Amino acid sequence: MAKLRLSPRNIVYHGNQKYEVSKQLDLKSVLVKDLGTGKLEVVSIGQLRAQPEDSPQQAQGPERKPDFVSEEHWEISGKRVEIIKPLLWHARTKKEVVARAREFGLNETTLYDWIGKFETLGKRSSLVPGFTDRGGKGKSRLDPAVEAIVESTIKEMIEKGQRTTRARVMRNVEKKCKNAGLEPPHKNTLRRRLQGQSRRKVNEIMDGQKEGRPIRGKHEILVPLDEIQVDETPLDVMIVDEKYRLPIGRGYGTFATDVGPRVVYGFCLHLEHPSFFTFGQCMAMGILPKEAYLRQLGVEGEWPVWGLPKGVVIHTDNAKWFRGKDLKMFAEEHSVSVTFRIKKVPESGGHVERLIRTINDKLHELPGSTFSNPQKKGKYDSERLAILTLKELERWVADWIVNIYHRDEHSSLDGMSPMQSWESGILGSDTAPGIGLPDVIQGDEAEFLRISLLPTVERTIQRGNVIINRIPYFHEVLIALSDKGGPGKKRMYRFKRDNRDISFLYYVDDEHKTYFKIPYRNPGWPPMSIWELKKVRRFLREKNISGQDPEKIFEAYERLQEIEDGAAEKTKAARRAQEMKKRHGEQLKQEATHKKDAGRDGRSSRLRDIFANAKPNRNIRVICNSNAEEGEEQ
Repeated sequence: MAKLRLSPRNIVYHGNQKYEVSKQLDLKSVLVKDLGTGKLEVVSIGQLRAQPEDSPQQAQGPERKPDFVSEEHWEISGKRVEIIKPLLWHARTKKEVVARAREFGLNETTLYDWIGKFETLGKRSSLVPGFTDRGGKGKSRLDPAVEAIVESTIKEMIEKGQRTTRARVMRNVEKKCKNAGLEPPHKNTLRRRLQGQSRRKVNEIMDGQKEGRPIRGKHEILVPLDEIQVDETPLDVMIVDEKYRLPIGRGYGTFATDVGPRVVYGFCLHLEHPSFFTFGQCMAMGILPKEAYLRQLGVEGEWPVWGLPKGVVIHTDNAKWFRGKDLKMFAEEHSVSVTFRIKKVPESGGHVERLIRTINDKLHELPGSTFSNPQKKGKYDSERLAILTLKELERWVADWIVNIYHRDEHSSLDGMSPMQSWESGILGSDTAPGIGLPDVIQGDEAEFLRISLLPTVERTIQRGNVIINRIPYFHEVLIALSDKGGPGKKRMYRFKRDNRDISFLYYVDDEHKTYFKIPYRNPGWPPMSIWELKKVRRFLREKNISGQDPEKIFEAYERLQEIEDGAAEKTKAARRAQEMKKRHGEQLKQEATHKKDAGRDGRSSRLRDIFANAKPNRNIRVICNSNAEEGEEQ
């Protein structure tokens, strides 16, 4: 399923009815034209889809982002656009398509394919041979005259060395284009072009700053989705479990804010220590629409913030898990620029830190607050007075964001609230154009996004088996990949794993841009989380029991479950463990509901469980992989 594009003249569907987007009305609805009757209708964004409801889900990779598109292929795509142009954006007949195909010596099926790609993506690049919806690295798709204006304006700015701003450069380009009767390039195109220049020269000319050291107290004015800042923090409130309503300690929060409009982009409350997994949960919330999430929490109000960001700034003290391959792969897959906060430079942007301070200050008003330091806490008994479960706290935080924080005036927004600022940046105002409604990622694309934000594990495959943390997984689809590295070589394959349920993996098929679901070798083994597995391994070490045999691992898991059940009423650790298990189960159930609400049968065209009914071969001997390190966390 393609991304839902809401800019004017794009084709969308409500059920099986085909519409053309006419205007973007607000953050909740668009004006569309019924291509069958010509009637204009106002439709909620949440009701629209990028494909008809009963269209077959075809297996396809994500939107490809190649590093290079040749000039020859780019010229071919332009000719293809010219051929199909008379057939676009209206209720064409088969007779028209056949006639156009014969005129150019083509098959009508080919034309329908080109029309489908172009109307879905709205980009010339969708017709590049081999299909990609991105321009090549270093290749411009601007009109040559517009390209000349852009290049000359930037060159003049750098050569003169005159202090200016990015906004002024954009206005100069826009003015010159309009004077010449040309369509100005989108501001994001100009912003990317400026980023491609010498960073030192542009920074000094634009902001009057040395490289890597912004002017104290000054920040570039950004539009929505330009820069998302992410940070993590312990929560200043004690929480209780749902069963016994007894304290289980503090939780953690991962928060993301959009620097331009100051809206909260997304957040994730959790009981486990922060990691790339919790970062991914926060980012998935930010990127995807939030209507279903608010309904499930029971929060009244609206949170119309969504879309892939152009840049993400990590503020969490450059934690080691952000320096690995996971974040790099996510950034490359979705064309997101990722940077890290400059150490010991408070001027490098602390918007998310201020948001976190504001949230924790509000938590100090709740029963069970731990406050920010012992002096403020005094003799306050946080554990005895704690009453909120993590789910109740999550509902409180979401309600506060939606109905208070987003509606209050912000000191840095000239009297506007964050939501007003977001709406102005998206739809435009009297003084500045908006960037337009972001693409809505839905259906298979949403599932693909969630999986791309899970931790990655690299392993070899041996006779259809892969071993991770001494636990074997098997699927017939892996047999053909076994020993592909050749004699004496071990080829590494990438797998994704959901920390909340490690009973299956996702094999990353780079060639077809597809994920395959790979279950335990023994389907009778119970699901467990990565945190439960770590406890099991510690338990086995303490008992001097070898953890090489997976059967021993699951036997120990069952024993620990019984021990925790008996101790839950007495120990905080046991209650916390049970609460984590319950929460993970609820989250996975909610995500499954999202898939069902999207009109899918639980399986994605990209998430291919093609051997779902096949029985595992119990006679295959599993050889333990030397890459599975003891105590490893992924």
